[in-house]
Amino acid sequence: ITVPIILHGFSKNEPTAKQMIDNGFYLSFGKYLLRNPELKQVFLSVPNDRFFLETDTIEETLEGVYTLAAHYKGLTVEALQKQVGTNWDTVFKT
Repeated sequence: ITVPIILHGFSKNEPTAKQMIDNGFYLSFGKYLLRNPELKQVFLSVPNDRFFLETDTIEETLEGVYTLAAHYKGLTVEALQKQVGTNWDTVFKT
């Protein structure tokens, strides 16, 4: 892949996540991370330099996604924000 691809709203299983990561994709987690506890292991399996966080619903807040993701990864919200910012800079060359 020469242009980074980000999969929005990732909600699949760990083997699928691994296959996507191994092929150069980035995974973006949002509302399903909050709604599906089984995604915890999938999220934990994704390297910190290969994910984004988002939400496009009004039922779940971005703050809620970041709070849970930080908890899962054992990071502060601030450290998680910095990691996602670094990932953004890498993908979008800012």
